[in-house]
Amino acid sequence: MKKVLSIISTLGLMVIGTASLTACNDNLSRPKSISPNPDPPPITHDIKYYQNLYDATLVDYKITKQDIDDLQSKEMIEQICDGGVLICAELQEMIDVAKVELYQYNVILSDCQYQILSLQYNGNFSDPTIKVKALGFLTDKLTTLSTIKAIMLLYPTNYTQNDINKISAQISTVQDLIKNLSA
Repeated sequence: MKKVLSIISTLGLMVIGTASLTACNDNLSRPKSISPNPDPPPITHDIKYYQNLYDATLVDYKITKQDIDDLQSKEMIEQICDGGVLICAELQEMIDVAKVELYQYNVILSDCQYQILSLQYNGNFSDPTIKVKALGFLTDKLTTLSTIKAIMLLYPTNYTQNDINKISAQISTVQDLIKNLSA
């Protein structure tokens, strides 16, 4: 039982740790005579940034993967599913929620690979080999986002409509990138 609680608390910390942050709006502290910049300059990152993000995310990915493997172990099935040999609904939900976390890491990994490729070639994907690589990263990201959305829809009590809308927006963005790159 201690192992179950440990895994649940670890997953809970990961969810809290990866929750998106909302930036504070400084319009209240800004004098009325100064208008806010409607289009702030985009934040540009270099290859090293994306490689470090990739490496850090890969560590989190491996930890979450091990947690899922632990949840699927025979011992855990017996413990959570009242001595059963099949995965019960409660355990399956725990596994699926953990998989959403795992898949979110996979989205970040795919995005880092795409961004590194884009930076290496200055966003020029005219070379067919580079275009195929870029499309592969985007397709992996799209497939993973679609899987995340499907799992979220299975467990509406675990996810808000806002969570689902964010994933839907990401799916739409990736679809547009694929369409533009394929043209």
